[in-house]
Amino acid sequence: MRARLSLERVSTTIVGCDHRAAGASGRTSDARSFRGVTTRLPALRACAPIRLTSLGLARHWLLVLVVALLAAACSRPSAKDCEEGLRNWFTLVFWEKAETEIAAAPPEQREALRAAKTKEKDTQLEGGLHLAINQCRGARDHDGVKCMKAATTGAQARKCRAPKDE
Repeated sequence: MRARLSLERVSTTIVGCDHRAAGASGRTSDARSFRGVTTRLPALRACAPIRLTSLGLARHWLLVLVVALLAAACSRPSAKDCEEGLRNWFTLVFWEKAETEIAAAPPEQREALRAAKTKEKDTQLEGGLHLAINQCRGARDHDGVKCMKAATTGAQARKCRAPKDE
């Protein structure tokens, strides 16, 4: 009577599990086609948990990598910061241009023109603010948002949104 081979007694490195688990060996086992008694079939069965473990670790690290990339990709300015920066930028640039138009107008028309420009600014700002906030967040430009919030003149504000030289 033959002693049954236990899986714990089979040396996985002798059989080649380390190569097969790493995908380094392209050989296939002839254990399935061989009808006689062999130690290869139990050895290959012993390799299965090793292969599954290595696949499990690979899946784990792939998941960790994907989560890390998503976290890095989600680094966007908040909607509140974008709104504050854009409101400041638009107000400064708009009034810089409007002040030149108001100064060119006759003195008796300046107050009426200023009131009309205030309404025009509010209308233009509210009309495009939602889209501008989405674009601001999509650009992921934290420095640009800080610059727009800190600007105090139209010239400073325009520098914040100027195309960056590469």
